[in-house]
Amino acid sequence: MNTAIASLASSGQGGSVGLGFSIPINQVKRVAQELEQTGHATKAVIGVKIETRNQSGQSGGISQAVVVDVGPGSPAQQANLKVGDVIAKVDQRPVTSADEVVAAVISHAPGDKVVMTLGDGRTLPVTLGGQPSS
Repeated sequence: MNTAIASLASSGQGGSVGLGFSIPINQVKRVAQELEQTGHATKAVIGVKIETRNQSGQSGGISQAVVVDVGPGSPAQQANLKVGDVIAKVDQRPVTSADEVVAAVISHAPGDKVVMTLGDGRTLPVTLGGQPSS
């Protein structure tokens, strides 16, 4: 489902430049079904704050997704994710930034099980929590 288009508004020209953004149809179907059944929608969460940081000692701007806070009682805490852990993959999807972790998590539904692969090679199974979607 298309959600937005890119335009050249700053150049004084309007309209699309041929670049669009979309939401996967499976996510749209899940949210539509929740809205029909309950009147509200939820999104998947792991209960952490993540920052994008450059790897120390590396040149070329290589970034990584670093956990900076773990919510008490959150799915992340239950899975033993710790402050300072680097998230390298969500399931088989490589991630190098906080935004990529968020995108990977919200592409799932609350209650789904995912595997977080950390920068040190550890893998942690996480059952995603849910919170109301705004």
